[in-house]
Amino acid sequence: MFDEDKHPRDGDGKFTDGKGEGSREEYGRSVNDRIKWAKENDVELPLNTDGSVDVLKLQELFEEKKASDIKASQLRMGDYVERFRDGDEVESEIEVAKVEERERKEIEKLTGDKLTATSHVLNVDELRHIENRHGENGAQDHSMSNVDNYKNIADVLHNFDKIDFCRDKKGAIQYSAKYRGKDNKPAVMLTYTKKYSNHIHMVVETVCESKSGKLHIISSYTKYIEFLIIVQNIFELFGCS
Repeated sequence: MFDEDKHPRDGDGKFTDGKGEGSREEYGRSVNDRIKWAKENDVELPLNTDGSVDVLKLQELFEEKKASDIKASQLRMGDYVERFRDGDEVESEIEVAKVEERERKEIEKLTGDKLTATSHVLNVDELRHIENRHGENGAQDHSMSNVDNYKNIADVLHNFDKIDFCRDKKGAIQYSAKYRGKDNKPAVMLTYTKKYSNHIHMVVETVCESKSGKLHIISSYTKYIEFLIIVQNIFELFGCS
């Protein structure tokens, strides 16, 4: 008989050895996070015959909803970028994705402050910046010339390999000159990184706490991996642009 209690899982529902971050305590927190998610999204909790929460089914529902949200974001982002490139009038801002518990916890751990933002957004000025730097005629590179890379931004935000402070080449943490953060000081900038089979995708965002409840995406770019060279510290190599 399979005893779920003897097989702890991490936040992604994967089995762990019950030590470190995959401990029973961490497992309990991840289950509570999923229950909280279900309540916030009006998802009926799946139950076992004994009335306890069916954790495996709940994780499955969570993954299905996340995949659905990412797909919807891909369609929305692709349409936004294509209309912008065609010279059509576009919205001043679009919501790219909701802030999920996973990135919320990582950001709070990095900054030491409670994160109240609920959505990741991209406005037309920042889209113009990305296009000027990394688009079809980008001054730095053309890594965002393919619209599919814009579509992947939501996937990077939710399924990142790492979030860290955005740093300059000397290692100093970078702050936004445009957006304000806590106590009306310049907002700190963060870089999300996700490695795909042949490239690494970075998304840069500001943590600007305000009544708007938004995290502003200010850049996105990719770097292709030649011969699958693994870079130990990608932020020092590529910086934030």
